[in-house]
Amino acid sequence: MGYGTFNAYENYNVFYFQNKLTETRDKERYYPAYFNINLPKRIRHYSLGGMNQFIFNYDNKQALYIYTDIYNSSVITLDTMYTPSQVEVESIIDKQFYSINPRGKFSIEKNKFNKRRNHLIVKRNAATIILYNIKKGNIETFIKSASTFTFMNNPKNITKVKAL
Repeated sequence: MGYGTFNAYENYNVFYFQNKLTETRDKERYYPAYFNINLPKRIRHYSLGGMNQFIFNYDNKQALYIYTDIYNSSVITLDTMYTPSQVEVESIIDKQFYSINPRGKFSIEKNKFNKRRNHLIVKRNAATIILYNIKKGNIETFIKSASTFTFMNNPKNITKVKAL
């Protein structure tokens, strides 16, 4: 499992993810994607799953999810941002993040989709960032945060190689 570190600044926290381990499936080896992102202040809880799943929970059931696609190196997308349907965002969360679902107050089950809040999916190359249940007054801060996501290694190095 990788590890994340935070550097605190006056208006934001920088989260760095690093991992020296590779994951192997059958004879294919997957390398982690090192990245950093500026996150809004006041993180209440966070969860990391393996090399590619990250949940950051904030006050008032606001959350920022990050998934890096280390398993499909051919999927290198252009940066984009859009408003997903409730079905789409819940499907991604169930599929990609349920395995690292925190228990208790910050569990996915206790943070239901709120139609009166903002939900965005931000694609940054091989990363998918979900802004979930964001209050109207905070959406610009979270969008700015998502736009700072940067792979520290070349995303094209997120490749599969045959294990010896």
